[in-house]
Amino acid sequence: MKEQGIFAVIAHRECKSDPQTCRDCPFLSRCTRSKNHVKTIACHDWEDTKEWVRQNRLSERGKALNKRRKEMIERSSRLRRNCTNFATHG
Repeated sequence: MKEQGIFAVIAHRECKSDPQTCRDCPFLSRCTRSKNHVKTIACHDWEDTKEWVRQNRLSERGKALNKRRKEMIERSSRLRRNCTNFATHG
């Protein structure tokens, strides 16, 4: 991230399609309205990392870890709620 004044500029990269490949594609009208048959997609630099996290979360190991995490957080939330309720009403 580059600092520019008081605002942070988030870095991204652009990917462009090959106009020779896209020119004859039957889905061109759904994909882009560009006169030169080029579709440009801007991706944030951390897009690869976000995809890795998504894949990890959806794996068997990730699901097991998330289940355990939810159990721990629910328990701690329940304890905090019970203690708070006891302190204000007891």
